[in-house]
Amino acid sequence: MGAVSCVRLPCCSSGSCHRKTPCRASASAWTTYLSFGTGHVWVVDPELRKAHLCTKTGMEEPADGVLAIAGTEIRVVLSELFAELDRA
Repeated sequence: MGAVSCVRLPCCSSGSCHRKTPCRASASAWTTYLSFGTGHVWVVDPELRKAHLCTKTGMEEPADGVLAIAGTEIRVVLSELFAELDRA
């Protein structure tokens, strides 16, 4: 299995993006990762307490509130992640 990397994607600074949805400026970054062959790209917004799975067809929120990689033990329960952020 390949390494797991976390990258902070910048949001647009132009003020043209809406904070209720993931910043479209980051779309070019995650689509680039996918084009390099990265199998799983997740975008997490700690302020809005939202996360999205990114694929070649777009972005979607995980229906069960868990980001996971099938066939591995890698999983992030979003409610636990955000609760930990609240404690920090």
